[in-house]
Amino acid sequence: MPPKKKEESASRRTRSQVAPGWTLTDSLTLVNEIAAVEAECLDALSYYQKWKIISDNCAALEVNRTLDQCRRKWDSLFAEYDRIKRWEGGGDAYWGLARERRRAVGLPEDFDRDLFNAVDVVVKAQVERASSRPDAVLEDADADPLGVISPPVFKKQSHQLTPQKRQVEVKKEKKIADDRQTGSADVMATQPGEKDGSVEVTASQLREKAELIQAILEGKLAENKDYTLGDLKQGPSSRINLARRQGDKLIDCFGLIASTLDQLCKATHTQ
Repeated sequence: MPPKKKEESASRRTRSQVAPGWTLTDSLTLVNEIAAVEAECLDALSYYQKWKIISDNCAALEVNRTLDQCRRKWDSLFAEYDRIKRWEGGGDAYWGLARERRRAVGLPEDFDRDLFNAVDVVVKAQVERASSRPDAVLEDADADPLGVISPPVFKKQSHQLTPQKRQVEVKKEKKIADDRQTGSADVMATQPGEKDGSVEVTASQLREKAELIQAILEGKLAENKDYTLGDLKQGPSSRINLARRQGDKLIDCFGLIASTLDQLCKATHTQ
């Protein structure tokens, strides 16, 4: 019996380390650090670098959380903030509702007003920065609502692609499905005397997929060009759907790259 209690204690301790609770002070610290990083280096750093800085800054303030924990908490806070904003957009004040009424209509039961205001500052600053860039197209390259602490804004020379560029990018997207079936057939079909050509073909395939991944991350695929600043003000659903589509494309690309490398490895061993 004592060993069992010891195992249960260790399990509880592990869960606590993986997902620590967030106090109101912790949450306010997180949102304030997000606001600071967004204000100071929006365009200078990558998505990962920004969240790493936020996590490190929180740790320096004795809010010890991993990068992923910080990001997930922000996602949760934004989701609750967004529900409240939508509710108040209908003319009813969230803050005047009793806890039971909030629960009944699907609202957060107890969202601190100071925390709400802090999140609101981050969101409004994001909208204002995007609005100040007439040549920017707003893209959501990550699942984060509103693209906060993700690379949402990319400067373009024009809002529409030339027909030639659009055709090239549509072909790139179509090749995802084609490559899934063909894989690295060229690599396997080569004879021992064609090893150099096989390597060149594989390198070309890998380079093409890397370019496609870059296009997805930068929101440069043709289907994303219609997601402009107007979508930012309509709510998070369209942006989240876009992020999911981009995520699916990335998964396809990484799968194809892994398949190509695997086929190349097998071909190399057989020669």
